[in-house]
Amino acid sequence: AALYAIKAIGHICVRRTDLLPSWNLALAAAWAPAGPVQLKQAALTSLHELLRSDATGAETAAEAADSAAETSAVVTAALQQQLEHTLEALGDARHHGVRRAALSLLEEMLRRGLVHPMACLPHVIALEVDADPQGCAPHARAVLRASFERHPRMVGSAGVAVTSMLLSFRLQRGLRIAASKRGSAADTASIGTPRYVFELLAGSRRERFGLLRALVNLLKPTDLVVDELVAPPTPPPSRHATELESTPLA
Repeated sequence: AALYAIKAIGHICVRRTDLLPSWNLALAAAWAPAGPVQLKQAALTSLHELLRSDATGAETAAEAADSAAETSAVVTAALQQQLEHTLEALGDARHHGVRRAALSLLEEMLRRGLVHPMACLPHVIALEVDADPQGCAPHARAVLRASFERHPRMVGSAGVAVTSMLLSFRLQRGLRIAASKRGSAADTASIGTPRYVFELLAGSRRERFGLLRALVNLLKPTDLVVDELVAPPTPPPSRHATELESTPLA
């Protein structure tokens, strides 16, 4: 019932944007971390349909670039309010449909200039590990290349690199857990690694060096902050080291 309610309210709000503030209450159930994936996917699809319906039918690239100015304030506000949940959906390892719906919505928002790239690029880069045939890796690389053509310094920035690596680690872990619950070894084998940014920076030695330096700094325990990360215990000193320390100097 909740799934059909989300779809119905979404169709109504496409025609009655003045009802969007009330729609937020209905969307709250879809954003629950353990909520049904079908409900979350329906909410993302409805938001994407809302954004598309607010366009003016632009067909050329120039018209599409100008469509941000024609997007109504109420629709923009509604999408901005749901941005955090959209980004979280990009890392939902339970089902590829949720990640694909979130990426399609985010791609349209980036294209229209409705969201700052720095807030989204780490999440897009992390999707490269979603290398399953039904996953988002090819689509994410296309979005990343388009962003690189517009904002090359943002894509190659150290801050984006560090955040994207942490998000990639979390998504890898989530995908492995989801695959193990399904009992599918093939799904585990299809989990990729994030490296496309380094390929985009192939022609810029300075940016590549900065990216590598930022990633190497992740090896410092004081800089690495990942949930549920436990440092390995310090091994006891070896017998030879103990004997060496107890031997008096001549």
